[in-house]
Amino acid sequence: MKIMLISCPTWATWAPSYAMGLLTAAVKRAGHQVETVDLNIEIYHSVREDEHKLWLDQFGGYWDDTAKSQEFFDRHRNLLESIAKRIANAGIPVVGFSVNSASRLMSQHINRLMKTYNPNIITIFGGPDCFRAYNGLAFMDDPNIDAVCTLEGDNVLPVMTDMIETGGFGKEPVKGFVIRDRKTGNLMDGGDPDPLMELDKLPFPDYSWVNFPKYTIRNRLTMMLSRGCINRCSFCSEGANFKKYRSRSAVNIISEIKQHLRMLGNPSGVFINFNDSLINGNMKEFVSLCELIKQEGLRFSWGGMALFRPEMTREVIAKMKQAGCVELMWGLEAGNDHVLQLMRKRFDISLAERIIKECAQEGIRQCTNIIVGFPGETDVDFQETAAFVTRNNRYFTAIGLPYMTLLKNSYVYENASSYNIKDREDALKWELMDGTNTYPIRQARRQQLINIVENKLFDQGKYESTPHTMSGRDKKNIFIKSAKFIYHLIRDRV
Repeated sequence: MKIMLISCPTWATWAPSYAMGLLTAAVKRAGHQVETVDLNIEIYHSVREDEHKLWLDQFGGYWDDTAKSQEFFDRHRNLLESIAKRIANAGIPVVGFSVNSASRLMSQHINRLMKTYNPNIITIFGGPDCFRAYNGLAFMDDPNIDAVCTLEGDNVLPVMTDMIETGGFGKEPVKGFVIRDRKTGNLMDGGDPDPLMELDKLPFPDYSWVNFPKYTIRNRLTMMLSRGCINRCSFCSEGANFKKYRSRSAVNIISEIKQHLRMLGNPSGVFINFNDSLINGNMKEFVSLCELIKQEGLRFSWGGMALFRPEMTREVIAKMKQAGCVELMWGLEAGNDHVLQLMRKRFDISLAERIIKECAQEGIRQCTNIIVGFPGETDVDFQETAAFVTRNNRYFTAIGLPYMTLLKNSYVYENASSYNIKDREDALKWELMDGTNTYPIRQARRQQLINIVENKLFDQGKYESTPHTMSGRDKKNIFIKSAKFIYHLIRDRV
């Protein structure tokens, strides 16, 4: 049987989707034909050049805004209808959409148009935005969607494809999916399957569908070394969503890297973005990977998200640099030990500062996030964080300042009452019952941090920001103000 896999805007324009490559390989290995279509890059090249900015990171919130995305749909009605008609008339009975938060509305729009031309197509939605903690089951409110994959698709999509081929779709539940009975409209929830533990058994991504010259940066790819996270930070749902942390062996990763370099023709200037929740969850395999890259003489640069941990010694950091590491995104979140403990982090500020400085000395670019307004963060805590950012701002190329948001499946969300949170369903503008942490308070704190980080602010267009350039004297005054604030509060409590 043949299935079509589609990736809609928006996603990066600089590299093909790794998830689409993995899904293509998994379904092909199960004996099915696959037509993979990157509508993200196709639509990018089909619109006016002045609209290309909408694919930049700072416009991430544009595509998740119903009104703004509808304006785009209306403006490009003919283009989108022609795409939908092409899909509907392709003679392929099953279409799968890989969905993230920024592609959700476009995916639903294309699917809705497609179904007007061919209502018999079976539509499956999957991807990170389909996990239960996000929009998962809510997608089934859309009558044009026949099934939603609620976990990792490459492990279960081949099973679903087999079932459709044998005429069993909609007759019984399938693990990993919520299915709509097309006759009655009733939903069948198969529950979540056990996560695939041996990632080395997965096929490498299939990029036979990719036209690389269409992408905006040459010789750039994404990969994953692992799935899940070793941490269970109280604000995050990543660990809970992926169930268990699993990592690939360094030997397996090296084999995939070699395949990609051969595919690209072994050019210079290759960059691989490791898209893991954290690249150093398994330190043994991570260090082995760095050593093997150097031993094999593989020439490429790379970066990814990482965790502060004692095993990140100066020696390891040097090995990373020698193996091609050029940038890291740290899971910092706070500049105060009390808040880090509330977040259930596994490091303290002294460790973080040591690693940050040593990475800077090795010439590795660094980015991080500071979460503003974690429940339990006091004025003293916040001013310590402001002082931390002031001390270390020079080491970072970009700093995100997201508000504390209540994510479903996170520890804070599931235990909101113990944090004295008034309404856990108000994800962004929640407040504490005693009024000590409200959205206006968080806005004021965030503005103070914006004034420190200035043009290093990275927020994907999600929040209103008013950064302004500060003099060195102003920055010094903020640092002194923070230190004095902490001193007087501590003195008054003694």
